Amino acid sequence: MNQQNKIPISEPNVNIGVLIKYLPVIVQSLRYLRKVASNIGKKDRG
Repeated sequence: MNQQNKIPISEPNVNIGVLIKYLPVIVQSLRYLRKVASNIGKKDRG
């Protein structure tokens, strides 16, 4: 069971597929974090 769940690092095609699959989520998360960080910065200044 555990071996099937793990992503084999030796297969780059699988990793690229996973990256493409999660890329929108990662980008969205980064944008959100940047927005939150800028909001915190504004609060500190003001």
